[in-house]
This record gives sequence, C-alpha cells and structure tokens, in this order.
Amino acid sequence: MAVDPVDGARTGEEILGDESDESAKRDIPPDIPDGDGDDIVARQLREAAMKEKDPALSERLWQEYRDYTSGSRPKQKEGSGG
Repeated sequence: MAVDPVDGARTGEEILGDESDESAKRDIPPDIPDGDGDDIVARQLREAAMKEKDPALSERLWQEYRDYTSGSRPKQKEGSGG
C-alpha cells in the first residue's frame, strides 16, 4: 500500500489503484480459484493477468497461472538445462 510518509494516509495512486483492481476482479475466469495460499510466483502471475489489457495476453497469463498452480508445467527439452 502506498502511504504518505507525513501523515500515513493512502496516496492518490493507491486509491485509484483500488478502482482498477475491482474492474480487474470482474475479468477473472470462472475456473480460477480465489488465490488464497498462492505463493509469490502465483500471485505475480495472477496480478499480471488481472492487469493486462490485451485479452490474448491476459488469457496466456491465466493459462500460465493454471499450469503453475496445478503443478503441470511444460517439460524442458533435454540438454537445455544450461
């Protein structure tokens, strides 16, 4: 939360962010759980998908979130482990 260091009040940027968060929550696909218990990577994927304005990219991020949280990640090709 962005807080004014002088009086501890929320800044305008944070207050405006709340409105866009509400709008983004409406765009969460119905098969996506509430996110309680997500680790930091899952939270970042979720946040990126919620904020993304491009529907195609947003869906790709949601799919990555689904894959990550279900534990089913694409297997790397042999020899690409560096």
